[in-house]
Amino acid sequence: MAGRLQAQDYKTAVGLKFGGYENGPSIKYFMNEGTALEGIIGLRSHGVVFSGLYELHQPAFNTSGLKFYYGFGAHLGSVGSGVYKRFGGDDKIYNDSHLLLGADAVLGLEYKIAEAPIAISLDLNPRV
Repeated sequence: MAGRLQAQDYKTAVGLKFGGYENGPSIKYFMNEGTALEGIIGLRSHGVVFSGLYELHQPAFNTSGLKFYYGFGAHLGSVGSGVYKRFGGDDKIYNDSHLLLGADAVLGLEYKIAEAPIAISLDLNPRV
């Protein structure tokens, strides 16, 4: 689960994404009212992961400024030596570098504050 704060009024947004394994900058570009591309640079203690997402946005719960979004994408990155927490498990020690390559999904809610250049979102971004 990740949270993000964004500044801009919406054709393009620049923000910060916070997650369980990675934190970093993001940029979202709306190709039209309901379709966006998002790029994320995920920084972690021993590496970096670049993610790209294709997102579909639609109004949620008949609430002004609230949108539901979902989509898919991919990630590519590298992690180096260190100790990493496995999700739901014990720490694991890695003594060499690893390439990360895989598919992503995204599901979230976003609220655009009226009359302010700020949107706040909460999403799930599972990876394979």
